[in-house]
Amino acid sequence: MMESAILNTKISRLEISFFKSFAGVNKIYPFELLNGVYGLNGSGKSNFLDAFAFCFNENLRKLRIRNAKQLIHIHADESEKTYVKCTFSFADLTEKSFTKEIVGSSFNYSIDDQEVEEKTYVQELINIGINIKNNIIVYQEDIQAIASLNGKNLTNLFERVSGSISFRRDYQSLLSQVEQARLDGKKSFNNKKELLTTQKRLRDISKTNRISHGLQEHYEKYLKKFILANLYILDVNIKTAEKNIQKLLKIKEKKENKIKERERILKELQKNIESSEKKIEKYELQASVNFSKKTTVRANFEELNEQIVKDKKKIESAKKNLEKAQEFDESRAKAIKELEDALKIENEKKKEYLDASNHDPDYWEKMEQQENEYQRLKTIVSEKNVAIIQALDILEYRRRGFDNQMENFHRQLNDLNNKLEMQIKLLSNNESGLKEIVNKIKEIEKESEEVRQDVNKLKMDTETSEKQRIELMTKLDEIDEKIHSLKLDKSQIQIAKWEEETLEYLKKTVKGVFGRMYQVCEPIHNRYKIPMAKVFGHFFSAIIVDTRKTAMKCVEILEQSCLTYEKFLPLDSLDAPVLQERLRDPSLYDSINNVKLLYDVLQFPTEISRAVLFVTKNTLVCELSKEANHVAYDLKSKNKHNCVSLDGTFYKTNGSFSGGKSSISKRVQLIDSQMSENLKTRKKEIMNAIKEGQKYLDNQSELKSLESKQNNLNWKIKYLKDAYNKMESECNELKESISKLTDEKKHLQLQCDEIQKELDKVHLECQELQNQNASIENKIYQDFCKNLGIKCISEYLNQSRLQEEKKSNLRKIKEQIERIESCIEYESNKNTSNNVKRWSDVVKNLENDLLDKKTTMKGLEKDLQALEKEEQLDKQKLDPLIEELNINVTELKKLRADIEKDKNSIPQLLSQIQNPSENGATLKADFHDWILRAKNEMIELPLLENDISLNDLYELIESVEPEDYDSQKLEEIYNLEQNLCFNYESLLEDSADGGNIDELLKVYEDELASLRQKLIAMPTSSTVESELDEVKKKIDQLNKEHREHLKELKKLTSEFEKVKKLRYDTFMESFESIREKLGAVYKKITGRNSAQAFLLTVNPEEPYLDEIKFKFVPPNKQNRGPVEPSGGEKTLAALSLLFSIHGDQHVPILLLDEIDADLDKKNVNNVIKYLNEAKKDQQIIFISHNDSVIKCADRVSGFYAATKSDHSKRTIYVSLDLNKYKNN
Repeated sequence: MMESAILNTKISRLEISFFKSFAGVNKIYPFELLNGVYGLNGSGKSNFLDAFAFCFNENLRKLRIRNAKQLIHIHADESEKTYVKCTFSFADLTEKSFTKEIVGSSFNYSIDDQEVEEKTYVQELINIGINIKNNIIVYQEDIQAIASLNGKNLTNLFERVSGSISFRRDYQSLLSQVEQARLDGKKSFNNKKELLTTQKRLRDISKTNRISHGLQEHYEKYLKKFILANLYILDVNIKTAEKNIQKLLKIKEKKENKIKERERILKELQKNIESSEKKIEKYELQASVNFSKKTTVRANFEELNEQIVKDKKKIESAKKNLEKAQEFDESRAKAIKELEDALKIENEKKKEYLDASNHDPDYWEKMEQQENEYQRLKTIVSEKNVAIIQALDILEYRRRGFDNQMENFHRQLNDLNNKLEMQIKLLSNNESGLKEIVNKIKEIEKESEEVRQDVNKLKMDTETSEKQRIELMTKLDEIDEKIHSLKLDKSQIQIAKWEEETLEYLKKTVKGVFGRMYQVCEPIHNRYKIPMAKVFGHFFSAIIVDTRKTAMKCVEILEQSCLTYEKFLPLDSLDAPVLQERLRDPSLYDSINNVKLLYDVLQFPTEISRAVLFVTKNTLVCELSKEANHVAYDLKSKNKHNCVSLDGTFYKTNGSFSGGKSSISKRVQLIDSQMSENLKTRKKEIMNAIKEGQKYLDNQSELKSLESKQNNLNWKIKYLKDAYNKMESECNELKESISKLTDEKKHLQLQCDEIQKELDKVHLECQELQNQNASIENKIYQDFCKNLGIKCISEYLNQSRLQEEKKSNLRKIKEQIERIESCIEYESNKNTSNNVKRWSDVVKNLENDLLDKKTTMKGLEKDLQALEKEEQLDKQKLDPLIEELNINVTELKKLRADIEKDKNSIPQLLSQIQNPSENGATLKADFHDWILRAKNEMIELPLLENDISLNDLYELIESVEPEDYDSQKLEEIYNLEQNLCFNYESLLEDSADGGNIDELLKVYEDELASLRQKLIAMPTSSTVESELDEVKKKIDQLNKEHREHLKELKKLTSEFEKVKKLRYDTFMESFESIREKLGAVYKKITGRNSAQAFLLTVNPEEPYLDEIKFKFVPPNKQNRGPVEPSGGEKTLAALSLLFSIHGDQHVPILLLDEIDADLDKKNVNNVIKYLNEAKKDQQIIFISHNDSVIKCADRVSGFYAATKSDHSKRTIYVSLDLNKYKNN
């Protein structure tokens, strides 16, 4: 499933922002399966490839730069971001984007726009198949480098490709440790041989002394029995250990068979899942095709729908334009008619005027004579009225003077009124402005107070967080010191882990399980660990449960799960003693300080206090062993107490005692392991608290922002107060100015009233003079008026004025007629009917087009319905398959969990087997040492019938050389010794009175000691015996060291062989797969079946230690001698190897940089064919300058360098889908 997901990974979009030669934000999409990249040198093609490498977290050296700043576009502003964002699409139509951004000299990593750590970013890329270490980007120089690789470098390449390089360090380390251990063992073996030679010499001397004193026979008798007793006990213990091992091996075999059966079921289930996945993939592919068709049809449908909407709007607009054109045409016709009617009226008026003046032929001549007579009489009148006219002119002059003064005063009054009105308005505005400023100041002061409170709160939070952070850091340092001070053993950590897994399993399965004794109890100080471990004894790892029923249920579950047996402490069944409060009184302990109840120095949940009291039994804790002894037995009160010292010496009230740290070291290590876990948990909590507190410390920018805001608000308040004071002074000035203007206005009004009185007087005088002038005119014009038949000259003047008006009206009528005629001509020349016809045609065409589109839309709607129906049918087929797959996957997960659980229990069983196995090996070594002692002491051990004699065995033992000390030879000797059947009848005779062998052994040992004492008492043999004792001690020490050494060597050899196998299997799995693919790929890429390429290993057993040979025979060169291949042939071979490696690693995406540069046209065509086949399994993006290569791509992306106005260069991108043109 994972591999399928990886192979379906595709690049869908690439977004490049201010990266190298790419200025601005460049969005490059879409990408097909086979994508070509084309462009001139320097256009930015390589930068395009570098953008992918940068996003995939490639090393900067590969990007041809020295530091991150060189990746930023040269003209990028500080506000612009430099990043590359690559979006991948998957088979389930989901997408995931990866963004790498340059921030200063470091990088930010984001997945789906959520910031993550670099480690998470790289791991997520690897999860979808993008591992930059797998050479998914192939540069031109990489091909040349592969082509020139020699044997050892090729081996290193395969180590990196296969992943076996990860085992190299462990392999070398373990190998050196094994070799060193063997050397140390040989040295120890040689030392032991020398000591054995010395021991033999001393024993011969001792034997001579015993013979000389008549003690030899007695010595040999008891030594023989002593050796037989030891051999008997060891034989019994070895057989018991082997029985235990066989029993555990049967349990292990049962579990392994169970695992095999489950794995068989798992394989069948995986086959079913793979079958279901293939079916689902088939239906999903069909659904994807249908979805693509549906998307295309829906897009066309929506596009057509949009066009229809647009066409409807166009038709509405065209109809509106048609209506306007029709309105214009109608209004033109109406206007012409109205103009013609107006012209008719004007002509009639003209005719009336002409008719009125043409009925008397002498009309105009009479009018001229009358005008001449009037002008003559007017001259006479003016001569007689000179004085009156002069007086009238003087009065008129005075009147105009007064009028000018009045006008001036009125203007001044208007100015004053305007000024008053403006200043009153300004005063009103200022007063309202003052109110607004006061309100604004109140609002800002309120906001400032809130900000000040926020600043103070933030400062307090920051200070508090800083103090808390310091305290937490101190606690963190203390915890680190405590963790560092704990000496943890890996084996004990593993045991603790297994015990924890068993406990967690029980807690999940059964209610009422509290935990193990040593886990739920924590000493208040590290120094109480040893007393706690000592007193807990065999209840140390016991599991506390609430009831006996719960304990029985747990035992059943452990048996069913084939897990190790556990001790349980049911709280309802424990006979716990009463806590003796009086023991807390320090005066009871004879001036011994710091005597405490063990119960009091332990921390535990209150609900398990009964179990703790049951185990501790009011035991006391003292600092020194001597003090513990005194408190236990020698108190003045004569009371006895269970008491333990800090070094682990435990004195009991029954008089027994046990002591020392060695017996409980493993328990203490388990306590340390538990304490380490608890400390790590507390450390994690403190780290989380520090991170939480760091949020307040990270709010410095917010604090600065608030302080800046507060300063701004204070500045605003100050500014508003200044503005208020300034405006208030302006208001006062305005009030003074208004008062002055009001006074000035009153003064002007008085002056106006006085001038108005004078003006009235002048009007009266003018009226009198005009009356005198009128009487003189009437006398002179009297005869002229009679002749005309009018009363006075005024009538004549009126008639004359009317006549002038008639002439003026006639002239106006003629001008109006000319204008109307001009308008009629202009309106007649307008071509509005053609415009009406044009818009009618437009509406008709648009309606026809709309009808066609609606017909097409109905067809698309039918296609869409058919596709949706097909999609529904596919879904109906797919849903049961997905449901079945989900059920199988759930069952698969459950099976895997069960298998994992069983596999996890096997190491626990192995560890249980290891203890008796190691014990058995030690017993066998002891058995061998006793036989060796019998040989060295020349004691003939009694045997029953046997296949091998002791002499043959002794010869075999002596044949072991130092270099064979750790070989299979010693194991064979041990096995032969186990097949020996010694005659133990003499022991049975001695124990016939009902004693046991252990007691007999003590008797024999005492007898031998007595004989030795006799010998030591003799002056002749005391020195020899003491030397013999020294040699024996050294041999015993060497034997002990030798056994430990063999045990360690066996462990190291086992680990080495395991790492060696892992390295070999990992290397060969990948090597064989690539070797199988290489031949086929080389034939395809050369286009000839006669071409051959193969890989050979020099060292079949450990191929990664020696060279790998890459041999290839180009087509048509099989029968030639050794000839140096050409550059193109090397390139083809290197490409074959590279493509084989990629095929083995299931790389979903491949980016190639001018791989065809060294190839001729024929080989280029072969490479193109291969790429077209390879695109089925992976997406390929390649750069090439070859037109024949580019035209075979599904899509081509072109790059060119454009120069801007500031002479800077930037890369421009264009894209073309070539699939549209391939059929042509």
